[in-house]
Amino acid sequence: MPIASSLLEEQDECRHQFVRIQYLGEFSEWITFFVKRVARSAENALWQIEKANELRQMMIEDIKSYKKTTQTLMNLYNLVEKNPIINVDYASKMLGIAYNTASKNIGILQELGILEQGNDQSRYRQYHYDRLLHIFRFL
Repeated sequence: MPIASSLLEEQDECRHQFVRIQYLGEFSEWITFFVKRVARSAENALWQIEKANELRQMMIEDIKSYKKTTQTLMNLYNLVEKNPIINVDYASKMLGIAYNTASKNIGILQELGILEQGNDQSRYRQYHYDRLLHIFRFL
């Protein structure tokens, strides 16, 4: 959880600490409060990184065990890790590949359970990497 979210979660205590600083000049409790929130945020970030790395290793194994793995498929997976919400046009442009090639490889990542279609449109479909988004709590 980002530090800002942590402070918002405990906004009453945060306000209380600000009042103590303002009227009583007591900085030590505020510093202790703030440092604990920073530490909790750092622990959460480390957990997220560990989980994302575990997921990456699992997905790379799945991709490599697919009947026809290509460098394009690996490049697409790397793109999806950096941009977990994509569409075919974006993937095509970013990887410098044909639209149909991007579409085919996105289909393979869907088949492997890595990507899911995010809308029901027949055109301008978006795909998202749910498991990665969940780790970072964007879903």
